Amino acid sequence: MMRNLDVPAIVVYDGPRLVGMISDRDLALRHGVREAPGDTTIERFMQVNVPACFEDDLLCDALARMQHSHLNWLPVLDSGRHLVGVLSRYVAPK
Repeated sequence: MMRNLDVPAIVVYDGPRLVGMISDRDLALRHGVREAPGDTTIERFMQVNVPACFEDDLLCDALARMQHSHLNWLPVLDSGRHLVGVLSRYVAPK
């Protein structure tokens, strides 16, 4: 899915509940995926208890949360706790 969407990270939900996030970094560096991707589950590699921010939070607070949690990606939720975006530390190349 990450390859098809050309995104470096995906937010993982169980129904309406945010349960984690998985990034290309999780796969490549932290866990050193050696087996074929079809031979394992997302649950094995995803980060759990991922912090999130709300769309009306101050940017400086969200960035501080990312730094404190050592995250490159932070889910952004609306007041109903639905995903509306993902904040990234990186700027996309032009």
